[in-house]
Amino acid sequence: HNLMQLYSKELENKIEHAQNMLKQILYDSSDYILLQSDREADRYYATVRLKSKMEDLMSVEQHVDSLMIADTKYQQCLDVNSRTLPFEEKEAIRRFMMDYAAQEEQTAQWRISKFAGEYCLYKIYLWKGRAVGTFITVSSFMETAASMDLSGMSILLTDDAGIVYGNYGSELKNLELGVSLDQLQDTSLQGF
Repeated sequence: HNLMQLYSKELENKIEHAQNMLKQILYDSSDYILLQSDREADRYYATVRLKSKMEDLMSVEQHVDSLMIADTKYQQCLDVNSRTLPFEEKEAIRRFMMDYAAQEEQTAQWRISKFAGEYCLYKIYLWKGRAVGTFITVSSFMETAASMDLSGMSILLTDDAGIVYGNYGSELKNLELGVSLDQLQDTSLQGF
């Protein structure tokens, strides 16, 4: 029971840290607004300062895989990655961010999507053609700092619809991801 509480707290901390990164870009930076300035020099220096701020934030954050800003007015996308993301995954996330920034206003909430074969947990704030988002691969999110023995238990990461996107623990190593709990045929889920 204590191990489950520790693991749960670790996951909460990962979410909180990612959320704080987004807030620092949104609320502590006038440069985010200057990305849409009519003056090219303002946009250029805002981009340089934002990129530096993003690098600083990512240098201390171990759990976020990518921090991105997209702007539709001048078609630019800034990103900083904590690990070497495969080119296909990075490009898929960039395209997603640009498309997302072009949408009408949406409520920012944590969601899961697949990018170039990898499930990512993400949250994006959208406002007037600009978007700032943080992306955490499910595998990175589910791994724990200290390898914990869950004594034959496993933890599943699901969305509101009950779709399984990740797991931690020894019992369900070969679990099929992207399917609902109801569809899983694995007998190890009996009584879940």
